[in-house]
Amino acid sequence: MEEDKGRLVVIGSGIKAVSHFTLEAQQHIRNADIVLYAAADPVTDIWIQKQNKNSFDLYQYYADDKSRIITYSQMIERTMQEVRAGKYVCALFYGHPGVFVTPSHNAIAIARSEGYHAVMLPAISAEDCLYADLGVDPSVPGLQIYEATDFLLRRRHIDTSANFVLWQVGCIGDLGFKFGGYQNDKLDVLLDYLEEIYGPDHIAINYVANMFSGEPTIDRHRIADYRDPEVKRTVSGISTFFLPAKQGAIADDTMRERLGFVRVNEARRDPLICNREDYTVLAEVARRNNHNHAVPPGYKFSFASEALYETLLELALDPRAQDRFRLEPRAYLEQREGLTEDQRRQLLLKHHGVTRMMFKRDPEKEAVRFVGDALLRPDLAAAYHDLQDAAAAEVERGAVALGDYEGVVGNWLQQQGYATTPAAITRALDNVIVGEDDVDASDSAELVTA
Repeated sequence: MEEDKGRLVVIGSGIKAVSHFTLEAQQHIRNADIVLYAAADPVTDIWIQKQNKNSFDLYQYYADDKSRIITYSQMIERTMQEVRAGKYVCALFYGHPGVFVTPSHNAIAIARSEGYHAVMLPAISAEDCLYADLGVDPSVPGLQIYEATDFLLRRRHIDTSANFVLWQVGCIGDLGFKFGGYQNDKLDVLLDYLEEIYGPDHIAINYVANMFSGEPTIDRHRIADYRDPEVKRTVSGISTFFLPAKQGAIADDTMRERLGFVRVNEARRDPLICNREDYTVLAEVARRNNHNHAVPPGYKFSFASEALYETLLELALDPRAQDRFRLEPRAYLEQREGLTEDQRRQLLLKHHGVTRMMFKRDPEKEAVRFVGDALLRPDLAAAYHDLQDAAAAEVERGAVALGDYEGVVGNWLQQQGYATTPAAITRALDNVIVGEDDVDASDSAELVTA
């Protein structure tokens, strides 16, 4: 694929003005030939315009009483017009570009079908904000998500032992667009159906993430309360309903036995364990373990040469470098000074597991390397011995917890280029055999504080 052929990168601006952009998304905005954007707030609009002078607001394709599918088609075709012209196109949509965004998915599908390079990058959605603001974990006790109009049209069935999120509750049955907001005259239809499922007294939280500085909207009402005109007016076109689980889920005995569990409690209703009756016991055990913490067997530090780190950092943040590596990976790596041939070979595999392990060092092997170097460098051995003494003294007088001792010494070791721990060094020293013509055995003992 030629480097100057059109390409498409679809990104999201998140929900909160400007602050939710990833570093990667920012670089695409600045480097693209053109930015086509549909952001949610004017601060982000202006910020985009300042980053890239060649930008166009896709919101211009919306209009009152105009079908959204026509607007979406216009956005898709404008995007493809720029891609087909050979441009590096950055298409931006508010929130996550793959969540409730028809143009993004379609533009990518068309671009790929025509042979263009097209990707979507993840971003922060309203759902992510909801998890943070309401203290929700989608795995506890589980989560169901529906768009409100679809939920009603298909009479979707709900498991009331799991949490429930309903999108677009403020524009039910409206397929158009309104710059001035939606009438939302079908909300009662939703309330009728929710009462069938949950009853009138179940809580439904009206949630709206905040786009600017300030607090989000988190209004807790019974389902029946939303029939009150004053409460109903608080539900807007960007409102989301969150309904917590009505009851706990009970384990199936047959499945429990097949999984080998002797006993299973009712499923948790929220992610909190600090409200358990036995949490005071758990907390005491945790504090004791933290105080006596040591790096466990099997743990590997993240550590790498500066050349390897800088290469992966550039590939993470620089769109031009990403293109060069995608089109001519071998040539790109050859130009990176400081990389070893083995590192280049492994990076050419483009395997996330291989790349990850390039950054993981075995503390035991690193300890052997340190001991070997320290035996040949009295200055290194002396500095290590002095640091151990100082750290041990801090522990003795209570300024540093015992569990932090390895961290203090370990940080120093990493700064010297050794991704290991004092405990691993002690084990390595146990295997040191010093001959008569080598360094005096007493010197090696100086590496370790008794």
